[in-house]
Amino acid sequence: MIVTASHRGRGFGQRVISEALSRAEAMGPEIAMLFCRAENAGLYRRHGFAEVPGPVLVDQPDGILEISRPGATMWRPLKAGARIPDGIVKVNALPF
Repeated sequence: MIVTASHRGRGFGQRVISEALSRAEAMGPEIAMLFCRAENAGLYRRHGFAEVPGPVLVDQPDGILEISRPGATMWRPLKAGARIPDGIVKVNALPF
């Protein structure tokens, strides 16, 4: 998500995240996951996201991409009791 500099601080990001989470909950997945820059993690923490502690492997056309930067991958349950696996998390999705 990107909010242009002239529109930052007006709550647009908060509204987009809240709406996306509401729609995701209605669609039925157990968790939400996102990739962000570490300096933006606080915004997502305010919406219940937590950092994925271990590396994340993502399928790509040229092979598997490992994302292991601190704060780069965050997740949040969308259903009660949902959780991510301990250790390495693999995202089976193309393309990224």
